[in-house]
Amino acid sequence: MTILRAPIIEDDSFQKSRLGELWFEPSVDESVRNTALGYIGAVGSVDFTPLAEIELSRDNYATRKSALEAILQLLGRESVRRAAEYAVEASFDEIGSAALEPVLAGFRELSEESLVKALDHRSGLIRAKAIKTLSERRLLKPEQVRRFFGDASLETRKAAVAASEAAGLRLSLEELKDALVLKEVKNGLGSNNNYDYEGNAVFDNISEGAEEAVSDADLLDRVVPGKPGHSISLGCTLARIAPPSRAPDPTSGQTRLNCLLLEQPWRPALCPFKGDPNRPHPSTPRSPA
Repeated sequence: MTILRAPIIEDDSFQKSRLGELWFEPSVDESVRNTALGYIGAVGSVDFTPLAEIELSRDNYATRKSALEAILQLLGRESVRRAAEYAVEASFDEIGSAALEPVLAGFRELSEESLVKALDHRSGLIRAKAIKTLSERRLLKPEQVRRFFGDASLETRKAAVAASEAAGLRLSLEELKDALVLKEVKNGLGSNNNYDYEGNAVFDNISEGAEEAVSDADLLDRVVPGKPGHSISLGCTLARIAPPSRAPDPTSGQTRLNCLLLEQPWRPALCPFKGDPNRPHPSTPRSPA
């Protein structure tokens, strides 16, 4: 039904109010409840939100994420602002793209107060979007931007670096590396290693452009749309970032590249991985110890 996006139709033999007892009673198997939440999220109207909220209120680890995603999809179908406001107040690390899309679209309608609150959200993507939106409104102070240098989320770190110009910060390459590259990285098993492959890949792309002193147009020619991967963030050379006394030019390569960084994934087309020849490329599988 979800794949076919079959609508929920009421008639004399079936009422929406019965869905609660059919699909969302605690006695119903969790896999059924998750499937039902995915279904109402995909095809339901905002009227189904209370059903998902009841499931969310149970705080069941097995169904909580599905319930939250359903709520955000349902609210977003009526108002992206409502979805964004709900997400800012909710506590989560990750949600699916179908639920995230209306949330991020609604950030443009949020108040400054809500955006500032979103800076403390658990989700790195929410923090990154809040940074980007506040930066576009010229509402971020230098200390607010610096706070996210070294953030656990790469997307948040990239957003902070991209917002640095509008906040009046001029970063040296060393400062930029400190902002983007984590000194200690936790793997999925909870143990640490001391090399941030993703952060170093982003920084290497930037520093390569700075060392070569290529033009904005040249650097733009080096990136093409592609599969999700490593992004190029700041403009061709850090030395040419606009000083704090001058408002950034919205047509400059700097600003355009920041937009590329924040809006969608890009991959270097012509830039080989730069750095220590003994250091593996981030996409190279690591051999077991």
